[in-house]
Amino acid sequence: MMQTKRLARAALAVSVATSVSLAAGAVHAQQDDGEIVVVQPTEPPNIDPGNHAYSYTGPIIYQNVIETLNLLDLESGELAPRLATEWEQTGDTTYRYTLREGVSFHDGTPFDADAVVFSLERLFNTDMEAMARNKYWDHMMVTATKVDDYTVEFEGSQPEPLFVTRMSQVPIVSPETPMNELTRTPVGTGPYRLTTWDPGQQIVLEQFEDYWGEAPEVTKATYVFRGEGSVRANMVEVGEADFTFTIPEEMAGGELDKAYRNYETVYFIVGAWKPPLDDIRVRRAVDMAIDREAIIGTIMPEETIPATTLFVPGTAGHDPDLEPTPYDPEGAAKLLEEARADGVPVDEEIKVMYINNNFPGSNEILEAATLMLDAVGFNVQMELVETGVYRGYRDEPRTDDVPVILLSRHDNDKGDAGFSYTRHLCESNRNPICDEDFDAAITAALAEPEGAEREALWHEVLRMMKEDIVGDVYLGHQVAFARVGERIDYGFEGKGTSYFLLEDVTFN
Repeated sequence: MMQTKRLARAALAVSVATSVSLAAGAVHAQQDDGEIVVVQPTEPPNIDPGNHAYSYTGPIIYQNVIETLNLLDLESGELAPRLATEWEQTGDTTYRYTLREGVSFHDGTPFDADAVVFSLERLFNTDMEAMARNKYWDHMMVTATKVDDYTVEFEGSQPEPLFVTRMSQVPIVSPETPMNELTRTPVGTGPYRLTTWDPGQQIVLEQFEDYWGEAPEVTKATYVFRGEGSVRANMVEVGEADFTFTIPEEMAGGELDKAYRNYETVYFIVGAWKPPLDDIRVRRAVDMAIDREAIIGTIMPEETIPATTLFVPGTAGHDPDLEPTPYDPEGAAKLLEEARADGVPVDEEIKVMYINNNFPGSNEILEAATLMLDAVGFNVQMELVETGVYRGYRDEPRTDDVPVILLSRHDNDKGDAGFSYTRHLCESNRNPICDEDFDAAITAALAEPEGAEREALWHEVLRMMKEDIVGDVYLGHQVAFARVGERIDYGFEGKGTSYFLLEDVTFN
C-alpha cells in the first residue's frame, strides 16, 4: 500500500499550460474610459434572478442588475439597507419591511410592495428552477403581504433566527418578469441593465441612467468566458481584460495578483441513493481512501485549510475539536471486503464526476481522487461533464440512476451553519441521503436562537455527518487568487465570490 500511496502522490504533480491563444474571440486590448472586461472560467448556465446563487451567475447580475432588500457585509456580519430602508420582527415568524421610495425598474415599472410580493412568489414557485430557493429556503416557506405601497409583511412557516440574513438573497424583479419560466433578460432596479447576451461569447451590462443610488464609475462591463486559467491570467496581464476571480496558484504572486478567502469548501458528495454507496461501510471507505495531505500543497494551495465541515472555521456552529479523517487505504480496503462478504455489490462501477475545469485544479483533484479510490479496490470511472449534465446527476429528479461520487464546492459566506446543511434535509432535491434522525437534528439546530445551545446542536449535526451519515467527504477550505488589471481597483473585504459589485470598482 505504501507503493500505491507514492504512485498516487506522484500522479498529483500536474503541470498547467501557460501558452495562450487569444486569437479566438479576443476582446480589444484598449477599453474606453469607464468600460471594463471581466473574464470568467465558465459561461453561466442561465442568468435568471432566482439562480443568482450560481457562482458564475451571481458576479454578473447580483446587485448589479438585480438588487435585494438588504445586503450582508461578510467582514462585519452587518446587514445594510438596499431596497428596504428598515425592518423589524413583529412576531415569532413575522417581519415588516419598509421599502425605499422613488425607485424604478429598468423597464420603467415602479418598485413598490406589489413588486416585492411578486418577487417572493416567483422565487418560491416550485414549477421553476431557483437555486436561491433551494440553497437558502429549503427548510421553510415564506409568504408576503402588502400592507401599503411601501410596506410589506413577511411570514415564515416556522421560526427562523436567520430570517433577515436569508432575505438578503431574495432577488427583487420587475412584475413584468415571467412567473412560470426562466428569463434570459433579467430586469431589476440595479445600477446596470443587461443589454447583450451572445451565447458562448459575451454578456454586456451598461449603466442604468435612472438608478436610484449614486452613479458608479464603471459605465459598461463586458463578461467573457475562458476555461483555461493561464489564458485568463494572461488576458489581464496584457490588458485584454481587467479582472478575473481565479488564476492558477503557480501563476500568482505578481503585482496584479490578490490572494483572498473565498469561503468555498471543496468536498465530495457520496451518492448514497444507489448501491454500493448506500452501505455506510462503503461510504466510510471513500472517506478513508482520500489522501488529503497529498492533495493540499500540490494541487490545492498550501494555504488551504483541511476541512471537517461544509463551512470555514469562524462560522457560527463550527466545531474546532473535529479532526479531518486520516488517510487509511488499508482500512478502506478492509471495509470494502467486509461489505463484499455480506453481499454488497462493491464491484459495481461508480462514476466519479465533476464539471470540466470548473475551478483551478478541479480536473486534477478529480483525477487524483479517482486513482486513490481505484487503489483501495473501488471500480471507478472518472467523467468530466458540462454543468447541466452534472446537475442531472446531483439533483432530483436525477437523469441517470447510477452510483456517483461528485466533486463539489460549497460557499457558506453568510456566517452560520444553517446556510450549509439544509441540503441534507429529506425534502431537499440535493439530498444525497435521507436519514430521519439526521433530519430532526438539522431541524432542531435551525430553529434554535443564537447562543450556546444552537452551537451545541450544530456540533451534534457535524458529528452525525462524520460518524453516522458520511454523505459528504471533505477536502479543504479554499483560498483563491484573483488578477486585477492596473486600470482598476477592487477590494475583496466583506465580499464573496458569488457576487462582484461593479459599483465598488474604481479606476486608477
